[in-house]
Amino acid sequence: MAKGLDIRRRIKSVKSTRSITKAMQMVAASKMRKAQEQALKTRSYAEKALEMLATLSEKVGDYHHYLLDKSDGKRYLILLITANKGLCGALNTNVIRKAIEFIENKKNVDIQPEKEKDITQQIEEEIFHFTTLGKKGRDVLLRLGKVITADFSDIGDHVSFLDIAPITKQLLDEYKAKKYDRIYIVYTHFISVLVQKPVIRRVLPLGRDILDALQSVMTKKQVDHVVSDETYEYLFEPNPQEVLDELLPRLVEMQIYQAVLEANASEQSARMVAMKNATEAAGELIDDLTLSFNKMRQSAITQEISEIVGGVEALKKK
Repeated sequence: MAKGLDIRRRIKSVKSTRSITKAMQMVAASKMRKAQEQALKTRSYAEKALEMLATLSEKVGDYHHYLLDKSDGKRYLILLITANKGLCGALNTNVIRKAIEFIENKKNVDIQPEKEKDITQQIEEEIFHFTTLGKKGRDVLLRLGKVITADFSDIGDHVSFLDIAPITKQLLDEYKAKKYDRIYIVYTHFISVLVQKPVIRRVLPLGRDILDALQSVMTKKQVDHVVSDETYEYLFEPNPQEVLDELLPRLVEMQIYQAVLEANASEQSARMVAMKNATEAAGELIDDLTLSFNKMRQSAITQEISEIVGGVEALKKK
């Protein structure tokens, strides 16, 4: 009988948990629709802006803008975008792992086996610093002992273009001051409700190859639309310096803004799916526990009837 009470308590506990996960599923579904619409509305503009960024470096003539200057240095600044909360499956784990793998791969590529005596020196010259957007990524990096130059985890779910301005300013200022040679962004690209892919792409310096990472998460039709063989002639009025000084930072800011929107849509989708799976799992567990409880109760009733019948038979014999 005590075991039956334990099962009833478990059923009650699981039902309470199912109510919570069901409510979280509904909230995430509502947020997901808004986040998905926001990300898809600006995606075409962001992709065209990225194409412009990728080709401008080849069309500016003799003018050298600091955002277009290439460098062979090994000082990296990585903007890591994660969620502030958990309960969204492996979303945060995957994007953090992507950033860590990027660092390890960079070290392995830069180390030359034939120059073993210089290996220590090469590792020491490499710098990997982080700017974080999201408490989950920030907390993991702190535990790993990574250097975080800035944290913008206080930005909420409803992100506006003005919310991204401080992040862009920090990245551009660091790059302009030549503290870093390359700036990357790591985020989760929204593909569908069921599929979100962690992506790492270079933001600065600008160049044609910055399209490579985006192509890995696009369909062939989208790639053909964004990356075409057509060549364009750019006319700068009044002059390249004034146009690029105003245009390039805005286009870079758009790339960061779109990455944040993609990450937000991915987070809400992953959380909705995770809570849906949790709700269904709780329902299955309740069914199993109820079946076990009913079997136990039926067994107890059968045993009681057998004891009564046995007692009656014993009385008849007397």
